[in-house]
Amino acid sequence: MQISYNLKKEFQIESLSELKLVSSEIIKLMKNQKIFLLYGDMGSGKTTLIGELCKQIGITGHSSPTYGIINHYLSTSYGDVFHVDCYRFSQENEAINCGLIELIDQNEYCFIEWPEKIQNLLPKNCVKINLKVQNNTREITISI
Repeated sequence: MQISYNLKKEFQIESLSELKLVSSEIIKLMKNQKIFLLYGDMGSGKTTLIGELCKQIGITGHSSPTYGIINHYLSTSYGDVFHVDCYRFSQENEAINCGLIELIDQNEYCFIEWPEKIQNLLPKNCVKINLKVQNNTREITISI
């Protein structure tokens, strides 16, 4: 069952400690949503936000999957959680070849960085998280 939402939340944070609040809002969405798409320029904080989220759901040892493409974690509260980095993809079929589509089809929790590289392969009802850096402030928008 897919639940349809019309939600938009915006945050302006000036320190990494404020990511806890953003992560808590994302965790609330995990009750009904499985696919989270993180958009933002290099260095905008996508991996850092996912790291904070992982910490809050009991995952230790989080790291960026840039070279491995997909990192798999186990949360005692949420089960399997996958962190995917599509930055190195030059074609959408690379997402198919690495097994990402199977994870999505199996309804696993997926946090996907650089989703614009595989936009045509993604389901419509995903949580979109946009990160933007303005001076010393990060603007983070969560929308469904």
